[in-house]
Amino acid sequence: MELKEFNSTNTATRVKHPAIGMNTTSGVFSFNEAACELLSLSPGCAVVLHQDQKEKENWYVEKLSTKEVERGFVLRGKDAKVGLSFNSTTLARQIFESVNISSSSGKMLLAGQFTSLEKRKLFGILTCSFKETSRQKTDADH
Repeated sequence: MELKEFNSTNTATRVKHPAIGMNTTSGVFSFNEAACELLSLSPGCAVVLHQDQKEKENWYVEKLSTKEVERGFVLRGKDAKVGLSFNSTTLARQIFESVNISSSSGKMLLAGQFTSLEKRKLFGILTCSFKETSRQKTDADH
């Protein structure tokens, strides 16, 4: 007999992948803990999103330097371990439209490694990984 032991060290209970959530109604963009860690985000940091103009379904997120904060979306939240967010309904709708998503909310994974472009570190938003997030039922749904 050859046994393989499974224990708390070699068995992950839940693997968190870097992801960004988006809602086209509220405009909330939320970075999960893994995304905050990957991009070295903390409250007060700023990000910008980029769209490839040749392949419009390709989107990227970039963390700005402290000197560039004023041109970006400033992230809010108490702690990166809980996640950080910003709002832009217009941007969320543009992203969903560019990849033909009719849902109002969902999440997409982020590429684990950056793409360099003119000394910038751009992390791809993997739009093909879109997963719709369930919405809370309201009294209007009954």
